[in-house]
Amino acid sequence: MILPAEIVDRSVLTGAQLSVWLSAGSGRLILDGKGVDNDTLEAALDAGPMREQTLLTLIEACVDPDHLVMEEDPIGDLTALRGQLVEGLAKVDAALARLHRG
Repeated sequence: MILPAEIVDRSVLTGAQLSVWLSAGSGRLILDGKGVDNDTLEAALDAGPMREQTLLTLIEACVDPDHLVMEEDPIGDLTALRGQLVEGLAKVDAALARLHRG
């Protein structure tokens, strides 16, 4: 995601923190800020494709052949990514089991 310099400057100068989290229901990436006003967050969202980004769109971009040819070790990178995805699925499964138990 590309942010305009003004937003970065404002965030840095005010000691603000920008973070990204994942919406469990939609898989969308959510931009959040501590010490950042709503106008700054809206400008950051308007600066790039953040509103449309989901976990799946990030994975699709990551495994795109045009992207992979630029990587030094695409097989190693994808193997590492797969490991993280497997670990993530295990965490989701554990959370589901915990919720089902009540």
